[in-house]
Amino acid sequence: MDDNRDFLHKTTDSVENLSELYHSGRVDDRFREQSRLLQTWERLHAKRNGKTIFKTLRLMKKPLSNLILRHNSLKAMDLYKLVLFDDLQRGKGE
Repeated sequence: MDDNRDFLHKTTDSVENLSELYHSGRVDDRFREQSRLLQTWERLHAKRNGKTIFKTLRLMKKPLSNLILRHNSLKAMDLYKLVLFDDLQRGKGE
């Protein structure tokens, strides 16, 4: 479980770094093409019901982190990173 906590912490740090880069405009098209997280976030963010999707994901943030810690769920990790990135962008006026 400690290894999972370390992994979750390091993943959180990396998403925070990506958020800073994105917010500061230092993410170019080439980088964007290689980041599935950015592609998914931008695609969902552009949808008419994107806000509803992210509100729903936000409600699942804590259960997702529990799934990651207890069951090593990669799908849960992907969703967790997506909602974390959205939270960080919303905090920056996005």
